[in-house]
Amino acid sequence: MKVGTGRTQLYAALKTCSEHWEQTRALWRDAVAGDFEETVMAPLRDDVGAVLHAIDRLGVVLGTMERECA
Repeated sequence: MKVGTGRTQLYAALKTCSEHWEQTRALWRDAVAGDFEETVMAPLRDDVGAVLHAIDRLGVVLGTMERECA
């Protein structure tokens, strides 16, 4: 699997998860929902965002390496 393929799949999974959460959140309005948002969804978005950024940086490094070794 290429780096770009994994990145695309991860981004799509986060987008799908976020969309489902927004639909659920529209109906689930108690303290537990707020806690879930704070302890699960927000850290998930942050962590996946950091991973996507790292994948982007890795892609640049790998691209440079391929060009220099070719």
